Amino acid sequence: MNEENFPVVKPTETEKKIWVRLRPRKTGGLVRNKAFVFKDVLDWPEWYREPEKLNPDDWERSIMAGCRGEWFAHVVEGRRRILDVGCGFGFPSFYLARYGHEVVGVDPSPSEIATARAIAERMENPGTRNTRFEVIEENKLPFDDNSFDAATLCTSLECMGEPEVLLRELKRVLGPGSPIAIEEEDRPVTPVTPKTHPVWENLHWAFFDGQIWLWCETRICDPHLDRRYMLRLDMKGKVAHKLQPVMESVLSKKKGMPVMDFEKVDIGLDEALAEIVDGEYSEARGYDPVSLKDLLERMGFTDLRFFAKPNGAEFAKSLEKYGLLEKMPDDVRGILRALVRSVPTIETPVWGMVSCMVPNARNTHTRKGERSGEQK
Repeated sequence: MNEENFPVVKPTETEKKIWVRLRPRKTGGLVRNKAFVFKDVLDWPEWYREPEKLNPDDWERSIMAGCRGEWFAHVVEGRRRILDVGCGFGFPSFYLARYGHEVVGVDPSPSEIATARAIAERMENPGTRNTRFEVIEENKLPFDDNSFDAATLCTSLECMGEPEVLLRELKRVLGPGSPIAIEEEDRPVTPVTPKTHPVWENLHWAFFDGQIWLWCETRICDPHLDRRYMLRLDMKGKVAHKLQPVMESVLSKKKGMPVMDFEKVDIGLDEALAEIVDGEYSEARGYDPVSLKDLLERMGFTDLRFFAKPNGAEFAKSLEKYGLLEKMPDDVRGILRALVRSVPTIETPVWGMVSCMVPNARNTHTRKGERSGEQK
């Protein structure tokens, strides 16, 4: 197959081998999220306990602690009803609910929503009763106008096929003057010539529902695109037979995602691809800070502020290094709150964490020919 015939932009050498072997089906969102049921996430004790002051790694756990969660809480402070778009299995939904917000988390992935609901049932913190999780169609928000006081999006825009449509919907369901907290992965500002192509590429074996999958993730630059492939292995083939003890070992640990690094098993890529029977892939449009700023301003959002990304675990370890950790207050959340609020905000697009607001006047910044509140 000639390179110009590949259905993806700037395919990597691995991708070329995949497309020569088969034609994966394209799906929306993150393809792995459609496949994984995240059963093992429910067994992570980290989701259910309070952070320990003397354990620096506790300071950045995804759901119950961390500067990222505190940053989202800082942006939506004082707002009651929060819409968490692309909530996955509950971040930052649980963090916000824990501190008094009423949160509705939405995601197009049924498996992640099922996991979020299961985590909510297991949590003892009464704040989780303020959460509700719903499966949505991609880019459609099934709520009335002005239904929410604020919104959060954690690496959500890059997973949506039509982010402009989603943002238009978001303006509709939020009240005027509502704050929005957006976190996207940090990417270099375009145009840029990357030192390598791809920027990075990862291969894993994934094990779930009695099947073995080859999971490939790749990132390219200029344009910023992430692609993910989930390729199902023939379970009657030689490769699957060789991987059977690996799968049993991984699943027996019952901790973390059921995956194994590709290079840790003595199986070559060509050997693996020869026994792939079908698969899916997704493509996500990434945003560097400048293009994210342009998108938000084009869609009519105001008061853009960019934030640096503080790291609570690194801060705790530096305190530990100088013998100061034990002297700190026991309130880890209070320490993280102070750390987040000490970070200056700037209008210059440098980092991938940004807050903005729905304009107070509904006709502000609407584009020519687009009526305020109109859905497409």
